[in-house]
Parts: sequence; structure tokens; C-alpha cells
Amino acid sequence: MYCTNCGNKIPDGAKFCVNCGTPVMPDEPAAAKPVVQQQTQ
Repeated sequence: MYCTNCGNKIPDGAKFCVNCGTPVMPDEPAAAKPVVQQQTQ
């Protein structure tokens, strides 16, 4: 996994990036993410 802030590689199970300290967000399954549809007018 890589930090979304600095791009540094993060060890599995880490809670924070070891480089910049940004909290690590666990990957959510695709089914748990809401689907956003854009409306066209």
C-alpha cells in the first residue's frame, strides 16, 4: 500500500505513514463504496 499524501510505501497493518505521519485509511471493498452517478441535463 502507498500513502495517499506523500506516495511512500507503507507496511501492511500500519496505522500511519512512516514518512509523513498521515493516518492510513484501510481499503474498503468496492461493494461498500457508494456509486455516484452524474446527471446530465
